[in-house]
Amino acid sequence: MALPCGSARSIACAGLILCSLAGSRADAQTADRSRWEYNSGSIARSRSWIEETEKETHAFVETARNPVFVELFDPARDYTVRLYADKLLLRGGRGSAKRFVKFTRIYRGGWKGNDRRLGWEYERGSFRIDQPAAKSPTWIEKNLDGRQFFSQSKQTGDFVELSDSARDYTVRLYAGELQIRGGNTSVPARFADFTWLYAGHWVTGERRGRLAVFVDTSDAPETAKWAEAAKQLCEIWHPIIFDRLYPGSRAPARTIKMIFKGPSMKGLAFTEASQSKITISADWITKHPDDFGMVIHELTHVVQNYPRSKKSNPFWVVEGMADYVRYYDYEPEKPVPADWKKTYRDGYAIASAFLDWIQRKHNARIIEKLNARLAIGEYTDDLFADYAGAPLEQLWTQFLASERPKTTGKRR
Repeated sequence: MALPCGSARSIACAGLILCSLAGSRADAQTADRSRWEYNSGSIARSRSWIEETEKETHAFVETARNPVFVELFDPARDYTVRLYADKLLLRGGRGSAKRFVKFTRIYRGGWKGNDRRLGWEYERGSFRIDQPAAKSPTWIEKNLDGRQFFSQSKQTGDFVELSDSARDYTVRLYAGELQIRGGNTSVPARFADFTWLYAGHWVTGERRGRLAVFVDTSDAPETAKWAEAAKQLCEIWHPIIFDRLYPGSRAPARTIKMIFKGPSMKGLAFTEASQSKITISADWITKHPDDFGMVIHELTHVVQNYPRSKKSNPFWVVEGMADYVRYYDYEPEKPVPADWKKTYRDGYAIASAFLDWIQRKHNARIIEKLNARLAIGEYTDDLFADYAGAPLEQLWTQFLASERPKTTGKRR
């Protein structure tokens, strides 16, 4: 559960469109030129992967890498794959490819060789880095409008040049600005010559610093062991959640405090996001020792850290988004405990299922787009007509007709 929070930095919604965004400058010749950030997005160098079996071969692009999993995307089949230490989860699918609504375990397997995680094997085949493709690296732009893929065509002391064949764009990333040229009939903006588009900067691997998590179990010393596991979970998952919600250069919390309270505490947990403070009931974790998903939910509130506003910070979407991260990212193999007698206005699991359906059916970036508006205190229900093509109540009616099990009670 989230309590009202303090003000957050302004986040601007933008893709490759004309806008003016401020960014700090860096020395292009000395910076680690593998990631370039602007206010509402980033462009980062990635890797190409190949899946090989006895019968077929498929190409993937690496879209995320963290201590938990490596994520790959197959644009031809619209598959997203997550490779863990012992399993492969798959989501998506279009055309003749089998579809998976939620991340689903497909294979058991594991990483091959050293700890660099450049090869993953399973009984029927393997995934490996496509070495020939490394000569022309793939780059990925992530922003509120989605993902775009580029191939690197040139690198000089002043800039890195990228090409987007789908849109016929050529982009040059300098130390403090992005220039663009080209554009075909599929895009609204075309540029005859290289044109300044927006400001940004190169960032290093430690671009957001290390997170420090402080634990206070003085009121419930019996929780010390559980609290240490929760601390480690926060250290791993905070950057994962942050990158999920904020693809741009917004600065995250540097410290988080977790307080464990004894029997006097009511409820199971709450978060004061403006203070990056999570309070957890010792009684709850004693009765539910495996409920680390609750920590992920509260940690998401720390990442959200929305301005103090009931009007533009509605309970249902804040709690629904936190449960979305829990059930669709952290615990994707667990069923979502949606109560179909409730409405999306009740938040939590049923709201997370609603947001996921909108994401699958109407707008793949709905979570990021709503989060961006919440972060600057400009959320309204009217956004759904723009982002998802229909008013909120109409979307809810469509969702129920499509997803609600036939044996459940009617909406109250």
